[in-house]
Amino acid sequence: MQYTSQWERRLFKRIGNYLMKNNKNINECFDLIDTDNSQTISFDELKCALNRFQLSLSDKQLKVFL
Repeated sequence: MQYTSQWERRLFKRIGNYLMKNNKNINECFDLIDTDNSQTISFDELKCALNRFQLSLSDKQLKVFL
């Protein structure tokens, strides 16, 4: 599978739709993902969050996204 900017745009759109559906802004979303309050998002935190957003991705896809 080739990863393109189109693939990334679709992912961002799905995340944006989740935020709107759940009435969250980007700062609230960041705080939900940053579970250890380190002010950074780790690979594992992102993986858990995207699963919570019903956006299950492979580790390879997550690395590209990061």
